[in-house]
Amino acid sequence: MKKLFLLLFLVWAISCERQDENSAKESLIGNWEWISSTGGIDGRTETPVSIGKQVKIVITKDSVKVYENSVLKQKNSYKISREKSVLDNKIKDMIIYNSGFRDSFMIDSQNQLHLIGDCFDCFASLYKKAENQPSQARQIASF
Repeated sequence: MKKLFLLLFLVWAISCERQDENSAKESLIGNWEWISSTGGIDGRTETPVSIGKQVKIVITKDSVKVYENSVLKQKNSYKISREKSVLDNKIKDMIIYNSGFRDSFMIDSQNQLHLIGDCFDCFASLYKKAENQPSQARQIASF
């Protein structure tokens, strides 16, 4: 009986984790416009005005594309996972790119995306959801 209970508990725990990862991924899907980044060894802050670039990231269910001034600069596959951050040893929602690089992420109450590179001297970037996007349900259904 104990083995059956343990097996059922493990199945339940795994399904809950997958639901959390799917929910986190769904909240990321869309077009995001860059507002600012702060970090690096010198702790500088950059904005579209200060560096003369408009940056947009497009997140789909299976890729992250980075555009600078409407030109595609990067395309990466990714997965969502809850991992321990090297910055503070706390478990956080992470985007793990196919390159191995990781960003912790959070969407705040103003629907702004915070991406924080999970390394020392990395940048923390802030994005706003682009206006006039198709509804999230339609976006998910089209992929």
